[in-house]
Amino acid sequence: MIATTHIALVVCLSKTDPRLIAWARLLAKKFQAVVTISGEDDWETFVLTKDHSEPLSKSARPKRVSAAFIHASDDATRVQSILECLEGDFKRFVFSSPGVESAESPSIPIVQKTNPWWLREQDATELFDYTVGTRTDLPACCKPESFSFLCALGILCQGYLIAKARLDLLGVEGSQIKHCCSLAKDAAVKVTDSRWWLTPFDGFDLQDEIRKECPEQSVPAEIQSLLDSLGSDDDNRVAVALKKIEAVLNH
Repeated sequence: MIATTHIALVVCLSKTDPRLIAWARLLAKKFQAVVTISGEDDWETFVLTKDHSEPLSKSARPKRVSAAFIHASDDATRVQSILECLEGDFKRFVFSSPGVESAESPSIPIVQKTNPWWLREQDATELFDYTVGTRTDLPACCKPESFSFLCALGILCQGYLIAKARLDLLGVEGSQIKHCCSLAKDAAVKVTDSRWWLTPFDGFDLQDEIRKECPEQSVPAEIQSLLDSLGSDDDNRVAVALKKIEAVLNH
């Protein structure tokens, strides 16, 4: 059996738009080939090499692609003329700044912000899996963003460590710490008050909401330890919980 080559086509008619390369760079991590077009006859192949150089070379118009990624603000007629030359079926995604949803569009919208560039390698994996049919659920970047209690708790952990001047626990190197502004003394007192942690979640069962966002709906011990001792003035406990939160969010 001959393996199928899955090609991603990136259509961005403005060659100066940095997202042309940003999309190509992201998709090249999963798709076997990425072809870009920034004009009717300006076809190029994007190559992601091991030494991190990313050259574009002239390419013939592909006959078939697995997925096409188009920009919502580009001229619809020109985009349609490009896509009509392709044979067979393919997934069609539309992105813009910060992402669009349109009931009239036949495309699947990328609703997560793409400027500034927020999409990650995990998004590329989900887009590829959805394209080839190994994933039936829409990629997360194609779903409207909802409030994340786990993300909010992570931000509070970061704020706590900054206020306590524990930038070392945030991964900031010693040579950089001295360049960071010192905060008001009462900030360190405020973040050790459990009310500082809980006020953003007024009206919600924080424990239950966090559990819903964790794998298998089981709160990891590192996060549970933090929830059991909010305001206890334990820098290391907060740092350990933050690392676990980031691991869960990036799962």
